[in-house]
Amino acid sequence: MRRVFGAAARSTGTITVARLTFRKEKTDRPIVQQQDLDACIDSLRQELDIVILNEDVPGLKDRPITTGSLAAYIRERVGGTVPIHRVRLHERADFFAEGLD
Repeated sequence: MRRVFGAAARSTGTITVARLTFRKEKTDRPIVQQQDLDACIDSLRQELDIVILNEDVPGLKDRPITTGSLAAYIRERVGGTVPIHRVRLHERADFFAEGLD
């Protein structure tokens, strides 16, 4: 794709919205510290924003690039940093996939 379109290949894609859900455990502490959440979101943006997923993201090279697969990948990545319950990835308002714990 890059051979044909060069740098413009990066601008072809879909806009996707991710909703991350955290489950509160029975504790007085917040489930996720804000600075940890901010760092996690920044890391995901740097890794996944304006890239060719199956070429530029090492963790996605051997996976199908589907909404469900991407939701599961995001859940795995976030779950390695903060406790997460669900990732809902919206490709459109009426179409989404989830990665659950």
